[in-house]
Amino acid sequence: MVYVGGAVDNTWTGGDTGDNIIYPRVRIGVTNIFNGRAFCDRPWYDPRGDYWINVIWWQFKPTGNRQTFWY
Repeated sequence: MVYVGGAVDNTWTGGDTGDNIIYPRVRIGVTNIFNGRAFCDRPWYDPRGDYWINVIWWQFKPTGNRQTFWY
């Protein structure tokens, strides 16, 4: 895996290439739905090429600012 990115509801939240941490924008006090995808890199000699894979679909409800959710 060389990249992880995601979206809350239908809004792209960005991604990361250095580690597996994403800081999405969310709505406080309501249920948010997060979808995460990873970009996987195969060796140059593999004819199947690189690919995307869905890695998470998660619902959560933040109740205040600066909360952290680990999944």
